[in-house]
This record gives sequence, C-alpha cells and structure tokens, in this order.
Amino acid sequence: MGRNDLAFAFLENTKATAIDVKEADAQPFILYARWMKDGDKYYYRPELVGFTNSYTFAGSQSYYSMERSSNTGVPCSIKYDDPNRTGKSSEYGGRDIPIMRSAEMYLVRAEAYGRKGEYNKAIDDINELRRRAAFKTGEKRNEVIARLYPGKENLNESERLWPYESAKDCFENIKVDATYWDGTSEKSLAENYVPSANTTEKRFIEFIYNEWAREFNQEEIYYEGVHHAGIQAARIQWHNQLGANASNTVYQVGSWDISDNVNGTNGQTGLPKGGFQNYMTLKPFPQKFLDMLTDENGVLLDANGKKAYQNYGY
Repeated sequence: MGRNDLAFAFLENTKATAIDVKEADAQPFILYARWMKDGDKYYYRPELVGFTNSYTFAGSQSYYSMERSSNTGVPCSIKYDDPNRTGKSSEYGGRDIPIMRSAEMYLVRAEAYGRKGEYNKAIDDINELRRRAAFKTGEKRNEVIARLYPGKENLNESERLWPYESAKDCFENIKVDATYWDGTSEKSLAENYVPSANTTEKRFIEFIYNEWAREFNQEEIYYEGVHHAGIQAARIQWHNQLGANASNTVYQVGSWDISDNVNGTNGQTGLPKGGFQNYMTLKPFPQKFLDMLTDENGVLLDANGKKAYQNYGY
C-alpha cells in the first residue's frame, strides 16, 4: 500500500448481489461487504481476519451480524473527517458542520407542492437536485463504484477502467417523473414503499423521504423529517430488520434474508427483531425533568402524576 492508495472499501450490496469471497480477497484493499458468498453459503457482514500482512474472509467461524454492528467497519461521510480532532469520540475540531443546505429547501418546497397535488412543480424541484448529483461527462467515479458495486454492469467498458471517467452526462438516467410513485412501474417498485403507502399521495410522501435519505445521508436531519411527517414507525419497521415489529404479520418470516453466519437468535435469521415499537415514536421525558415538575399548587408531582405526564409506553 502506497501513499494515497485506497486502504479500506465498503460494499453495501444485497444477498442477490453478494460478492464472491475469492473476488473480495483478491482486491488490493480490504473490502468490507454487507453480503459475501462462498460456494452455496451466504454471509452477512462476515468477519475479516488478518493473516501476516493481509486480511481474509473468516467464514462461518465468526459473525458480525446486525447485533454486533459496533464491531464492523461502517462507511462515513468524508466531510466529517476532521484531522484536528484529538480522538474518534472527541467533539473538538476545526471543521464547520452543515446547518442548512439549499437542497433541504428544494425538498421542503417539493413536498409542499406534492401535498397540494402540484406534482409537476415538485418534480422540477427534485430534478434540480438530481441534475446536480448526476455524473457529468469526464467526471471520475470512485473505483469501488465503477468496478464492484451492483449496477457496474450498466457502465460501458471504458468507464470501468482507470481513471473511471463517465462517458456522458447521466442526468437522463436518474431524471424523476410521476411514475416514481404510481405504484406499478419498475421505478416505483424499486422505491420499496411501505405497505401503508397505498395511494399516489402517500407514495409521493414516502418518495420525498427516500430522497431525503439519499440527499442528507449522515447529516442528522432525515430522522426529524420522518418523525414530524408521522411516518417514522412504519418506515423503521418496514426497512430495518432490527426495528421491525415482530407482532406485525407483514414483517414475519420471508420478509428478510437469511445468512449462514448466525448465532442462535442473533444475526440475519430472517426474523423481525422487534426493536422499534409504535410507542417509541414519542420519546420518553427524562426522569430528572419529571422530578422537577409540580402541580398547580407548586407541589412536586407524586409517582402517579409523573406517570400521567410521561409519554405512554415508558
């Protein structure tokens, strides 16, 4: 590995697009893949073990899985990489953080247009962002995207070779139209809408927050958006196996992929994990806050008063 060489890469693929262990091990960098396969075995975030000066796939002897996500490498946004921080958990540094971006205003306005049924105006706003985001002619793709990510097969041969330059402007490939939320088209189905999004109006709102997730990755504003839109619980339970409500028949066996590196009930078992219940949409008031509350006479609340004030479920 030389100066400025790629050292680690992340491949956020699916079971259907799992990368073969031999291909992953053959890369000139350490490849952390969501799904890897070895013969007829499929492994979800398998452990990579160092041998001498290289890393290799550990097979079924170890697992990272969902419950052990703190042990895995995870992708992050380079805009938050601050060389002046004293440690990975330090809050001190010298880089600015985004407070507001123009993209947020475009999507806020697009949502407002869509809620009024003015979809053409919403589409115009969404496409302003997608036109900016699309690869331009001559723009260089990341090597991992060009060579390894699912969808690479749609690039021509020159685009998959160094320096991985785009052969054309790609806006037309990602340009949005009303079929993205019609409920039947290939593009609409690819958005993986929650089952409760059963009308054009509801699917449009779900699309907007899919777009928020794509545009504001790791900027910590998507969470507040889905909360205030009233769709937080449904989205978490539909898209996240750990959060899926085990009591909901929609999310039972068959909804989730199964891997060959599980440990009892831990790992990619194919079962919903039940980690997010509906009442969790409203967060609990801290105990210290409840302990300060008084009634109309200035008397501190007793246990029953605090319980009545607390959000339900806690």
